[in-house]
Amino acid sequence: MAYTPYTWENLPNVTTPISKANLDHLETQYTEMINLFGAHSLLMAIADNDPAALTIAASRIVGRKAAGNIVALTGAEVLTIAGWTANKLLYGAGAGVAPTEIDLLNVKAKAETRDLAAASGNVAYAGYGFTPNGLIIFAKEDGTPDGSIGNCDSAGEAFCLFWSGGAAVSGQESIVVVRDNGNYQTAVWQAYGADGFTLTWTKTLNPAGTLKFTVFAFGT
Repeated sequence: MAYTPYTWENLPNVTTPISKANLDHLETQYTEMINLFGAHSLLMAIADNDPAALTIAASRIVGRKAAGNIVALTGAEVLTIAGWTANKLLYGAGAGVAPTEIDLLNVKAKAETRDLAAASGNVAYAGYGFTPNGLIIFAKEDGTPDGSIGNCDSAGEAFCLFWSGGAAVSGQESIVVVRDNGNYQTAVWQAYGADGFTLTWTKTLNPAGTLKFTVFAFGT
């Protein structure tokens, strides 16, 4: 006997008794749908009225790339959709401000030294592997409690806190200050370069000893 197949889509519109043939057809559809699903799967449609199962592997996120069907995306594919680049860090400067990208490979800590008896002048520091646009310097005279902590931004604006012996902490618009009984060595930013930076050192009176300082350089 001929019959009109009912599907799960038109079943709510049925107003006449359902024949056994139609019930069997519905049962077949139900069985086929159940058989679609394995563990860790969900229902999706890649065309109208055409559901299919999508199995989600471990460490995947469901989504859709610029072209193609819904898929289980890898972490790398999610980063591509988000516009992130490998070894990059995004940070926001404020609400509504486009995030800035920092290259995590362009961050380096490097130990440097300065002979405190050396004359005033420019000194280039290399070996950083990129052009910095910011510095943080922790400095301490070897064998004494004298030292400073300073920073410098992309435009060369600098400030540091320094101390000598038991004296109170003071501030100055330099990136390094070492003081010992009125004898000084101070440094200000002079330039950034492709592999590091240059500081301008100023010697006052007769400082002596060795200054050890650690530079944290940052680039984008």
